[in-house]
Amino acid sequence: MRLIRLSLGAYLFAVGMTNGEYGFGFLGLFFALQAVFNVGCCGISACSTNSTTPATTKENSIIDYEEVKKP
Repeated sequence: MRLIRLSLGAYLFAVGMTNGEYGFGFLGLFFALQAVFNVGCCGISACSTNSTTPATTKENSIIDYEEVKKP
C-alpha cells in the first residue's frame, strides 16, 4: 500500500506541477508524505472498531414478520 501511495503521489505531484494544477500537486504531495511517514487517514486509530458485542436479549432475537399483499 505504501508503494501505491508513493507512486500515485509522485505521479500526481509531477503532473500537477508540470501543468500548473496546484490542487493535484498538493494531493500528490499528501499521498507521497503518507507513504514516506507510513501514516494513513486513520493514524490515531479513529477507524478501529469495537470487537466486543453486546449481549443479546430475548426481545432482540424475536423477529415478527407481516405479510404484505398486493391490492
